[in-house]
Amino acid sequence: MAKLPQLMIVDNVAGWGPPMVVEDHKFSNIPYAAFSKNDKLGRACDWTQFSRGPGGRERFGFGRGRQDRSDPSTAVFNYDAVDDDGFHLVDSKPAPKPKWGPGRRIQQQRALQQKQNQQDRRDQAQTTGRPFQPAVGSRGKFARGREKDWNDRRWGGRDKQQRAREPSVQVRSDWELKTEISLSALTKLAYEVDPPEDLKRCGAVRYFNQKAMDRITTKSDVKLQRADKYGAAPNTLDDPVIQQLASQGQANVFATDAILAVLMSAHRSVYSWDIVFERAGEHLFFYSRPDSNLESISVNETAHEPPDDENKEGANSADRLDAEATMINRSFIQQSLMREGKPLCFPEPSPFDEYGSEKAYRYRHWLLEKPGLQEGDDLVYNNLVVRCEVDGALKTKEGTDALLTIKCLNEFDPKAKDSVDWRQKLDSQPGAVLATQLKNNSNKLGRWACQALLTGADLIRIGYVSRLNPRNPNDHVILGCKQFKPQEFATQVSVSESNAWGALKAVIDECLRLPEGKYVLLKDPNNPIIQLYEVPANAFEEELEEEAPEDDDGIAARSDDED
Repeated sequence: MAKLPQLMIVDNVAGWGPPMVVEDHKFSNIPYAAFSKNDKLGRACDWTQFSRGPGGRERFGFGRGRQDRSDPSTAVFNYDAVDDDGFHLVDSKPAPKPKWGPGRRIQQQRALQQKQNQQDRRDQAQTTGRPFQPAVGSRGKFARGREKDWNDRRWGGRDKQQRAREPSVQVRSDWELKTEISLSALTKLAYEVDPPEDLKRCGAVRYFNQKAMDRITTKSDVKLQRADKYGAAPNTLDDPVIQQLASQGQANVFATDAILAVLMSAHRSVYSWDIVFERAGEHLFFYSRPDSNLESISVNETAHEPPDDENKEGANSADRLDAEATMINRSFIQQSLMREGKPLCFPEPSPFDEYGSEKAYRYRHWLLEKPGLQEGDDLVYNNLVVRCEVDGALKTKEGTDALLTIKCLNEFDPKAKDSVDWRQKLDSQPGAVLATQLKNNSNKLGRWACQALLTGADLIRIGYVSRLNPRNPNDHVILGCKQFKPQEFATQVSVSESNAWGALKAVIDECLRLPEGKYVLLKDPNNPIIQLYEVPANAFEEELEEEAPEDDDGIAARSDDED
């Protein structure tokens, strides 16, 4: 039988417990740390205790408060971060995703929208009799197109190269730059004018065919008849009435409503334009060049992606679309007026019968304060006379005659970017169609509003014309015609009459400071400024001799490859 070894027992004769000093004992050189009965014995170190991490920052754990942090005896078992510099805790478990949140809601909305679009395509296929074709998947060309549109809207088209547009007229070496007018500064101006006075009322206009035009809807459209002829009035210098008023000294500033509308809404313009004016004594005459683009109507000028101006041979190029819109506008005016019946005649005959003009004209007079007046000085005015065009007349329910300004918007592609399909929205949501046009054609609508206010029209009639086939720019149909009051229309298209007069007055005051001579106001094609040049007296005279022949609509003849 094995015997148990005899254990050495150290007896403490001075009291209870082990003695303070024990000789030849294996635990003699280990320090003793006080502990509580609640603490677990045998742990190598306590990671939950208070310590200081890298940089001397305090580290707190779940076990704080169990020991006295000020007790130096606990420092032996504290965690030292220096010993574990190379240790990194790697947690491969992914962070939990919330089951419900903004991302989940966006996914639900996208799924509902895709489901609705698929149902609309299925209903359309049943209506047209064509086989249903599901949308291309996320890797298809339509999805890539949507992704491109999203990136363009997200980054504001920063990746696109800025287009370098050409000026409306080439600046020659003998032109001298006098000053520059900032368009952003014009938006901060305001001026109130008194009601104008009609000096002369000339010509006659036909009545608007309200009964026939109000019946037109997207379901009962009417083919647009191309205008057989169109006569335009001469420029300001060749107007015999303006020459008479200038010789009589009734005014010192003369212009047309179309030219002043360009200046009033100049801050909205993107494309380049130019206006010629002459200072002759105390008189100032604004007029347009023979080859000027002031008479043309732009298309999608202020859109996010305006028409391509590089491919000039394409049917949807900027130049071709402008010519098409100009022809549509002239044709719509003639088609909307009644051929039968007696026209509305003004007191004096038209001075432009030889030009074939079918409009009436009002020569209206405004007073504009001269700049630089001090307090106490007598008011001195510039007398402004404007030749305003009246497109038609309308019999009201009270039996009076209302003067009309008639304009026309055109749609060249229902699937164009940032546009709505007129055949689906015009009857049910005309406001949405007008809002889209305001975004894409802000300058054009602003000009029309200013022109109607200058003319003093009682109503504005705006037609909506679309291509019969998006690929054919020659055949068009009328989808509708809406009516507005000039003041209400100006409010809808965000035109402030006081700001328009303030901008116009600033330009006129700047022009009147110049000495006698011939000048050009040129809108910079790539910057929001107007440059004022002094040009030779014989400038632009060669354009009268080299002017190309035009067709009956006043635009260049089309080439056969458009068909």
